Amino acid sequence: MTLEHAAAEADIEDAQDQRSLDGNAAILARVESLEFRILDLDRSILAALSERRSGADGPPAGER
Repeated sequence: MTLEHAAAEADIEDAQDQRSLDGNAAILARVESLEFRILDLDRSILAALSERRSGADGPPAGER
């Protein structure tokens, strides 16, 4: 393998590595976005459960 050929191969590998890193960064950004959505859903569920418990002084609506 000539020096020029080795350099060309290294350039190709560097470009592939950069594309891989860019793809990983995009995936991580999407995961982060999904994590925030999950946290928001968790908060909504906990708030709904809390409201339901605080309104549980009487029997459920179907049993009144």
